[in-house]
Amino acid sequence: MKLSKTGGRGRLLIITVAWATAILAATNVSAESVRHGAGSGGQNAPQHIGKPSIVLVSLDGFRWDYPGRIETPALDELARRGVRADALIPPFPSLTFASHYTIATGLTPGQHGIVANRFLDPATGRRYSLRDKDTVGDGWWYGGEPIWVRAETQGMVTAAFYFVGTEANVSGVRPTDWRGFDVSVPGETRVDQVLDWLARPEDVRPHLITLYLGHVDRAGHDFGPAAPETVEAIEFVDSLLNRLLRGIEDLENAENVGVVVVSDHGMLPYLPDAPRFVVDEVIDMTGVRTAVGGPVLYLHLDDPARAPAIRDAVNAAWEHGRAWLPDETPAIWGVNNNPRFGEVILVAEPGYAVVPAALAESHLPLGSHGWAPEAQAMHGIFYAMGPGLPSGQRLPATRSTSVYPLLVRWLGLAGPGDDVSSSDEFARLLRAGE
Repeated sequence: MKLSKTGGRGRLLIITVAWATAILAATNVSAESVRHGAGSGGQNAPQHIGKPSIVLVSLDGFRWDYPGRIETPALDELARRGVRADALIPPFPSLTFASHYTIATGLTPGQHGIVANRFLDPATGRRYSLRDKDTVGDGWWYGGEPIWVRAETQGMVTAAFYFVGTEANVSGVRPTDWRGFDVSVPGETRVDQVLDWLARPEDVRPHLITLYLGHVDRAGHDFGPAAPETVEAIEFVDSLLNRLLRGIEDLENAENVGVVVVSDHGMLPYLPDAPRFVVDEVIDMTGVRTAVGGPVLYLHLDDPARAPAIRDAVNAAWEHGRAWLPDETPAIWGVNNNPRFGEVILVAEPGYAVVPAALAESHLPLGSHGWAPEAQAMHGIFYAMGPGLPSGQRLPATRSTSVYPLLVRWLGLAGPGDDVSSSDEFARLLRAGE
């Protein structure tokens, strides 16, 4: 099953911010997307001239083993010309917003605070939701220092065609150019904008560009990871990567452009006829607020002293999952007793679901994610090529927290992460390619 590929991307157009504002007004695209924030001011500092431009591409929901089962010539080319990891292991939980922001910051969700796609902040009673543009765009929610904020505050221009956190004013900074998320924008349009950014004059050219493509995730949820529709989506995003690679080849600065392709998590179907664990059937829900639901469920208790008893009651009744107190969770999950996880964390076995009574009869998607990162089906992908990297090298599965130090080193940014340890597999690649 092959999708038709769109032809050439057309003539590049370089425009000033003033002209862009007028054009965007005429095309109903927010002028906010081209305003310069409190970072670089849209101008690269002299020390950044000549540094590589790195395109960080996220293929949402692209499971680690898809390339071995489906033809992906663009990803195969990246592997030949650069580096591939056996898998990219997501954080806990393996959910889109938590995982993307981990890639962006090098921190676990327990450290950066984006602990799910929807969650409660118990200290304020506020709820975050990926569907709520006000919360998504509110920098208050986001901890850590995402890579574009570090770059902008050091005088380096960045741009984003979607990535979790790029719509928010994090520490007073956004990318120089950014877009409010709109699923209807075609993938070709997104790729072509990235190429236009890369063709800008050196003094205003972004050195970090993020690009998000969610086609595979949507198909995996709607039809399941093995469905023909998901295969079609995989082939389509690979064709978009090919469009990006061919466009980069046409640039005058092609040899100074790097590409990193990641995915935030994998995908797994719920087991047919598997019973949902309905927590209300086991414990008294008085004084209990819930968040998430599906592979994981967070319980926020008005009386935290109840937590051990609730844990024990759930574990005595639940065959296909486990309840944890935050300080009992595996250290690699990085929960760090962040109160946004709640006082009790329920984690289902892969393929099973845990829900409150309000969701007991709700529709479950044909594919999902969010289970513990130890489940191999939750693993994503990592590919990279560009200046300073070796060719044809394959690495073992590596955690998504390793992407950030690689970007820091590759972009030559100062601060924590530039003194990369020898144990950091990704960042050591730059030394191997020197």
